[in-house]
Amino acid sequence: MERGLARAERDIPRGRERILLIDDEAAIARSEARLLERLGCRVEAATRSVGALEAFRAAPEEFDLVITAQAMRELSGMVLAREILKVRGDIPIILRSGFADALDALDAEEAVAAADGRAGVARYRESRADVVITDTFMPETDGLETIREIRREFLQARIIAISGGGRRSNFDYLPSALMLGARRTMDNPFSPIELLQAVAEALEETDQNSDPAQT
Repeated sequence: MERGLARAERDIPRGRERILLIDDEAAIARSEARLLERLGCRVEAATRSVGALEAFRAAPEEFDLVITAQAMRELSGMVLAREILKVRGDIPIILRSGFADALDALDAEEAVAAADGRAGVARYRESRADVVITDTFMPETDGLETIREIRREFLQARIIAISGGGRRSNFDYLPSALMLGARRTMDNPFSPIELLQAVAEALEETDQNSDPAQT
C-alpha cells in the first residue's frame, strides 16, 4: 500500500509557481504550505490578511497564484481578493470557504453569500433566508453584532453561529451568540453532515416571539 501511495504521489503534477497563501489559523497555513512545497511550489504563507495585502502590493509580479481563506479577522477573503485584483487584475485567486462543501451537502434551493457582517444584514433584509449561518470573526460588523442586528428586526430569524473559539483567541464567543438569539452554535472545523443536522434542527424549531416585520 505504501508503494502505491508513493507511486500516486509521484504522478501528481509538480510546479515551480510562487504562491501567496493566507489563513489566520497558523496551523492550517503551515500544513497547506508544506503540502504545496512538496509539489515543488514556492510558498509565502501569511496569517494576517492585511500583512498579506501589503506584501502583494510591494511585489505583485512575484506571485503566480493567491490562495486565501474566506473567514478571517482583519479582511475577509472576498475583500482581500478584491483589493489584490485592484493591484493586478490578472492574478489567479482561489478563495477557500469552510462553508462551501457543507452548503453543497444541504442541497439548498438557494444560498446567498455575503462578504462581511454588514453586507450579511443587508442581504438578509432583502432575501429573508430560512437560515443564517455566520462566523463570529468578520471585518466591518462581527458575528455577534450581525446576530444582534438581525434579531432586532426579525425575532424569528434562525441563526447558526460558528467560531474558531480558543484557537483564535482566549475568549469563546459562542455563549454570547446564544444569548443574543442564535439557535445553534458550532465550533470550526465541522463536517457537512454536522452543519446539515444543525440547519435541520434550526428549521424544526418554532419561536414563541412574533416577528413584527413578517406579520
